[in-house]
Amino acid sequence: MAYDAFISYSHKDRALRAELDTHLSNLKRQGLIDVWHDGHILPGSEWEKGIMDHLSSAKVILLLISADFMASDFCYSTEMKQAIARHDAGDACVIPIILRPCDWEGAPFSKLLALPTDGRAVTQWPSHDEAFRDVVRGIRRKIEALETATKKEENLPPPGANAKGTEPLFLDIALRPQDLEADLSNLRDTRWYRYDSNRLQVRINNQDFCTKVIEIAQKTAHLIETDENAAPANIRPALLRQIKQCSGLFPLCLPLYWENFSELLTRLLRESFSSFGQKLSTVDVVEKSLKHTFEYAHYELASYLCSAIFPDFARKFGYPAIASYIEKYLDYYREGDNETVLAKIFNEQQPLIAVEIRGRRDHKVRGERLYLPGSLCIDRTELYFQPEVSQIIDLYSWFVYCAPQILVSTLMSATFADGIIIAELDYTPGLSRDDYDIIGNP
Repeated sequence: MAYDAFISYSHKDRALRAELDTHLSNLKRQGLIDVWHDGHILPGSEWEKGIMDHLSSAKVILLLISADFMASDFCYSTEMKQAIARHDAGDACVIPIILRPCDWEGAPFSKLLALPTDGRAVTQWPSHDEAFRDVVRGIRRKIEALETATKKEENLPPPGANAKGTEPLFLDIALRPQDLEADLSNLRDTRWYRYDSNRLQVRINNQDFCTKVIEIAQKTAHLIETDENAAPANIRPALLRQIKQCSGLFPLCLPLYWENFSELLTRLLRESFSSFGQKLSTVDVVEKSLKHTFEYAHYELASYLCSAIFPDFARKFGYPAIASYIEKYLDYYREGDNETVLAKIFNEQQPLIAVEIRGRRDHKVRGERLYLPGSLCIDRTELYFQPEVSQIIDLYSWFVYCAPQILVSTLMSATFADGIIIAELDYTPGLSRDDYDIIGNP
């Protein structure tokens, strides 16, 4: 099977692209790859449509990175961003190939393993031939991995063949209208530990939260803009700019927040039953984990909203529940740092202990700084030698204390920093204890 490959490059790197094309000849002759780039566009054709059509259908996308690629609006903002979106959705495999030395730190593709080996630019090798041979070997390994994955998928049983239920079972979680706290009473339904865990899903009824918050922000901005007494004169312009800037993102970010939150809770639910077994006692673990996750997520969301939503104005416009919601978590914030907030959420009387866990690179998981109860009897001396995570944290503590922190960190960064739809990722973002390697002192 030949995989369609799309090459994205700057025209100033045309000569290097041609060299790569030549080195790919063996893969082409073996029927492993079918390469396309804009040099194949015929005169009189719509060039942009041709590019986007092939970019949207290619299974392998090669990004030829150089300073000119980074400077090109079309390469960077159109081709590369579309490529990364398809990669994150699991629809394509993106491989960055560093042609010439340049600054690509923090670019969207920097999370991917680049070629040649160690990201050493092609022009820095003793010869271009050696560099492109290394690149082709890397592409070959990736294609072989894609073929293996495809064969495994073909051998899987049809969906629902071994399921205890054929339809999704939804855990409907409602935010109580009076205080916006989560109502988890549905979790006590006995179906939850009898149903196929892979078909469990979470839905959150947020009581039109997004609509209410957006309306409060818009009315607040209008009030401060038209009423000189609505805010102190010395901060009025700055405050107005802040509210407009932050609230302008609300229509995009808040719906994505609840969508991502539902997806992460779905994965938490499935992972919990998978780890502890489908039995009634697992429900107790899930309930504690969900409560901790909800409380911590509420705190982080309230901290984000208070840049544009003020409790007094929320009450003024007829939304006392949202006013109380923000005030509650502002009180948490005033009590101290993140460690103090988590101790309150976990209902722990003693100070928490900070630890660092290292994510496994092959699981696409970053490291995390976590706060854990001292009751886990963590020995600082033992942490100095960086033991495996499973030697320090048991499964119960992982789901009740660690998973809420990891999920909320993922939720906030994916939603408000990256704008990612978590459901479209081809991996679970750090939810399993096995996603992490060692634990140590921060």
